Amino acid sequence: MYPKCKKSLTLIHDNYRTDGFRWKCCHTLKKYALSKPEPCDTFVELRRGTFFEKSNLSIFQIIAFFNLWVGLAPLKLISTQLDIGHQTCVDLASFCREVLLYVLPRFNEQEPIGGENKVVEIDECNFSHFDTPIWVFGIVERGSEKLIMKTVEDRQTPILSEIVEDFPGRVQLPSNSDYC
Repeated sequence: MYPKCKKSLTLIHDNYRTDGFRWKCCHTLKKYALSKPEPCDTFVELRRGTFFEKSNLSIFQIIAFFNLWVGLAPLKLISTQLDIGHQTCVDLASFCREVLLYVLPRFNEQEPIGGENKVVEIDECNFSHFDTPIWVFGIVERGSEKLIMKTVEDRQTPILSEIVEDFPGRVQLPSNSDYC
């Protein structure tokens, strides 16, 4: 809905736009009580109000980038396949990592992970933002979608013990575990 006339917009085809579409108000509007109704003719960009708004890439390129990036495709391959500059790929990957770091805490609000006869995989990943390395440790229960992710500044600390302490009752290691 556009605030000027308070009516819904219609999606129209527009070859001059990166994505080939934009929103248009096709309703009429009276400027004054006694005046003749005039077409509103207000146009709104398709990306307005979304995180696509400031990007020069097409929506297809952005979504395809996300798909390939999540699938762990190398940035060089993504750059070539989608005809995107390598530095743009690096910047977009950095943005994706920042979004993940913002979203990570919600993964830590699930039911317990691990326990007897369960296989738990632990891995680490370094997300360097300029000169500040950020380490993310992930714990995944094999065969389920249970996941815990934790960011740490110093990789040298006994991190597994810290994660188990930070999530009491969430990480359940077998009784014969030597991990902590």
